[in-house]
Amino acid sequence: MQDIPEERTAVRLLRRFVEENPDSVAIECGKDVLTYRRLWDEAGTVAARLQETEGFEPDCLLGVLFERGVPGVVAQLAAWRAGAAYLPLDPALPDGRIESVLDDAQPLAALAQPDLRHRIPRTVPVSTGAPSGPAREPQPVRPALAYVIYTSGSTGTPKGVEVAHASLSNLLDWHRETYGTGPGTRVAAFAGLGFDASVWETWAALANGATLVLPAEPLGGDVVAIADFLQENAIEQCFLSTPLAEELIGSDTPPQSLRVLLTGGDRLRVRPSGSFPA
Repeated sequence: MQDIPEERTAVRLLRRFVEENPDSVAIECGKDVLTYRRLWDEAGTVAARLQETEGFEPDCLLGVLFERGVPGVVAQLAAWRAGAAYLPLDPALPDGRIESVLDDAQPLAALAQPDLRHRIPRTVPVSTGAPSGPAREPQPVRPALAYVIYTSGSTGTPKGVEVAHASLSNLLDWHRETYGTGPGTRVAAFAGLGFDASVWETWAALANGATLVLPAEPLGGDVVAIADFLQENAIEQCFLSTPLAEELIGSDTPPQSLRVLLTGGDRLRVRPSGSFPA
């Protein structure tokens, strides 16, 4: 494997598990399963192609527009392995909001799910982000910027917030030390892709060697469906928005597999009882 000189990045953390446990499962989404080795190789092939994009340079910005699933995670990792930062674009947003974010952020290009390409303005070059040809390794880089995420705009014009790899790595280290996330841990991801928590839940799992489990179909705000998904997939850790977390905590049949429930966005008004598994 090529000696890539990443500093403190999620890529470097993940790479350790590719080397030590290549055949362990990185992502599950319905019948779609990716090992750590396959995740690494597919992202590397896409990254090598991205580095050939006209105007590409380290720390450039790439839009990423995918429904939640394996290809979107591959695209995010590909951006990082290429040395770029990624801009998550939530398909749930209206076209006007996606266009305004892209107009403000001015990414070099965008990776998009094939059936979502039409939602990217013609001024932005688009790739499907699908690996093609034999596995390839990107050129080694030393990037600083991890991703740019836009505020909701509820108090004014949405603004892009830049997050450095060092800051994200500190969060991932803290998460592992605090919650014991590691190989064998099963972590669910539900947060909208335009919400900062989606970065936390995805990379706190993968950069720490856990298995990220994604619902094959959107579960929305159906807390019963969420609870069933958690139980059926033996999920140990997940993040839910405060209203959903409160519903789950107050349910009669909370998932017995769950031991860590993270929440945020509002003050928690319902506290777990002694019977709640987490």
